[in-house]
Order: sequence, then structure tokens, then C-alpha cells
Amino acid sequence: MGIQRLLFADSKIENSKDIEEAFAASGNEWQVTFAATAAQALSELKENTYNAIVSELSLPDMNAKEFMEQASAVSPGSVRFMLSGGDNKELGFKLSGLVHQFVPKACKPEML
Repeated sequence: MGIQRLLFADSKIENSKDIEEAFAASGNEWQVTFAATAAQALSELKENTYNAIVSELSLPDMNAKEFMEQASAVSPGSVRFMLSGGDNKELGFKLSGLVHQFVPKACKPEML
């Protein structure tokens, strides 16, 4: 299947080493890229192809709906995941069609 490219849009970039190690330990070949802002993530998406995009709900420079709208326009073939800390039906409704799956913020790589 080859190397899978994964883009994380998360302002808490200090967790990046743990995430990279978890994906490396999964046995698959992953290339993980981190962006601390929506602007950085969108720039990455314009320059590179990613199999999946994982984003937190609130990036410092853009809300989740705006980011996922732009990300899906720039990279329509990427699977889009949203990290969620709880049950928010209103947000789920707003993001339907933009996000393929919501995952708990503390998830294991196998969930992605």
C-alpha cells in the first residue's frame, strides 16, 4: 500500500512526538506532518497530497467548519477526522458532509 500521509492540525504541537511514535509502532508506514494553525495546514494541503487530515475542533486562526470546508475543497480525496472532547450534536450537524468521522481526543492510532 505504500506510505500513508497524515496531516494533523492541532495547536497543541507539543504532543507531536508521542503521536509520531504511536504511528511508528502501529507497524504501518506513516508520514505524519503537524500544523499548529489552519493556515499552515491549508498551505500543506496545497503543496502535498495527504491520505487523511486530523483536526482539533478549534484552531487558533479558524473555526472547525471553516477549516473543514477549505480543506475539503483543497484536498477532496483526503479522509477528514475531527478530534472531539465530548458529545456535541449541534457541531456534528454543522460538520456533516465535511467530516468523515469524529474521534475522541484521546484516541489510539488504530482508530484512524
